Amino acid sequence: MQENTPQALTLIFNLIIMNIRKIIAFLLLAGLAFQSCSKLDTPPTDVIDPSKAFRNLDDLNMGVLGLMLL
Repeated sequence: MQENTPQALTLIFNLIIMNIRKIIAFLLLAGLAFQSCSKLDTPPTDVIDPSKAFRNLDDLNMGVLGLMLL
């Protein structure tokens, strides 16, 4: 039994190190996932701001001319 003790300790040590590596990898991935959520604070692109919308016929004509140039 005494001969197997260093091997058993080595095996237990390796298992502990592997678990620590998994925990560190999980924490890093979780940190990256939560960090990427800050990109959700962008304004919507499907709504026109009323201050920038067409207010009269001249604004509408300028917008149509701008589209024709594309």
